[in-house]
Amino acid sequence: DKLVSMFPSFKTDHSVEIVEGQVTDVSRVKGFLDGADTIICALGENENRPGIRVLTDASRTIVTALKQLKDGSGSSAWKKPRVLLLSSATWNERFEAQQPALISWLVKNAFYYPYQDLLNAHRTFKEAEKEDALSLLLVQPPAIIEEDG
Repeated sequence: DKLVSMFPSFKTDHSVEIVEGQVTDVSRVKGFLDGADTIICALGENENRPGIRVLTDASRTIVTALKQLKDGSGSSAWKKPRVLLLSSATWNERFEAQQPALISWLVKNAFYYPYQDLLNAHRTFKEAEKEDALSLLLVQPPAIIEEDG
């Protein structure tokens, strides 16, 4: 309801399908990812509270689903998808070097728990990229970062 209230055209646009479910439901997520060229992950939490794990869980589910699809397809038919992860320039070393240390410290601590969740997702996706299950692109406003390995 919230999404449709923000974008009313979604209600009548037949190219848009809105589904609700758990980010830990591997079989359901696998069904959505089968044949996908691009996966956009823009999940996250803005409240700084312990126990946030929506990105941790979603990244693990996505990677598990992709590995199952890869293993079930045969190596010649597998085409790894591109994963676009909405991240944060806060954790980009090049951008952080340009930020005053106090500001960097304040931002990282003000959003400590959501950032830990985000960093867990980074690790999960980067490990899967090493295993050739996906190709990762970090969208770190105000930049887009693609690093080797």
